Amino acid sequence: MIKGRVLGGTGIVKPGEHAYWTKRELRLLRSSSSLREAMELLPRRSEFAIYSRRSILGLPGYKYKRLLKERFMEKVRKTSGCWIWTASRHVRGYGTFQIGRKAHKAHRVSYEIHIGPIPKDKNVLHKCDNPPCVKPKHLYSGNQVKNARDMMRRERGNYKLSWLKVAKIRSLHRSGISAKKLGRIFKVSCVTIREVAREATWNEKWRPS
Repeated sequence: MIKGRVLGGTGIVKPGEHAYWTKRELRLLRSSSSLREAMELLPRRSEFAIYSRRSILGLPGYKYKRLLKERFMEKVRKTSGCWIWTASRHVRGYGTFQIGRKAHKAHRVSYEIHIGPIPKDKNVLHKCDNPPCVKPKHLYSGNQVKNARDMMRRERGNYKLSWLKVAKIRSLHRSGISAKKLGRIFKVSCVTIREVAREATWNEKWRPS
């Protein structure tokens, strides 16, 4: 048995994978000309484990992305506007795509396949405001603040307030009604009311024109 890390450079063993590669497995891996051939020769290994091991050994692994794209696009229905994810979805409507034993958000995978790596500390956001959409032209990267502002602007997400309610809160707060009382009326905390009143949240410049 030859000891080796399953995930290239991380030292982490994926659940269900072995931390050791036999001499026979490595010989078959080296003799294979492509990832697809390696997967046929080593059916007990996942495509990600084989791709990672080939990378460690310095063997060609470029076809992994193509194979991943083929499997990904099988689950996409193209329309005149969005590309709709037809496989499993998250409770909030975002598609989920399985790579190995881990489920990834489909729109993030689409961004990496068609555009490139997601910048550090960035989210992948939708221009179309359609969670199951995975069309690359409808995706862009942005930070959490921008994501929250976009959701607030479109009144999407787990928000108890809307722009109409916010306008009423500010009007009533200016007339002298306390934040505590307004909190009971609108079923939010008094802290939320104060933040809305001073435009720390639901700022008017974020409002759609």
